[in-house]
Amino acid sequence: MHVQDVSSPPSLGVRVKTRPPHNHAGSGRRSGANMRVVFPCREEEEVLSTHKAPGSCPYCGGAVMATYVESAWRLCFLPLCRKIKCKFSCTRCSRRLVAYP
Repeated sequence: MHVQDVSSPPSLGVRVKTRPPHNHAGSGRRSGANMRVVFPCREEEEVLSTHKAPGSCPYCGGAVMATYVESAWRLCFLPLCRKIKCKFSCTRCSRRLVAYP
């Protein structure tokens, strides 16, 4: 099994977009109105189990740990999707690893 390091994914929490205030021509003042859009969609993760995986870390030679995680996407407290994922990490250097067949 070949193992490779991956960078952490972007945050999946609340996203806020703002628009900078516009200057009104000739008035010399700024508009105080900002437009904000909030998406209350989030992913909750719960660890189901962990165990030692075969192989070693390509960076430090440490043992690889497999963690099974159940993730649930929610929109305003309503469950949308549930998945069970297997995540690999090194026990010595704590890097996230990806297995390629």
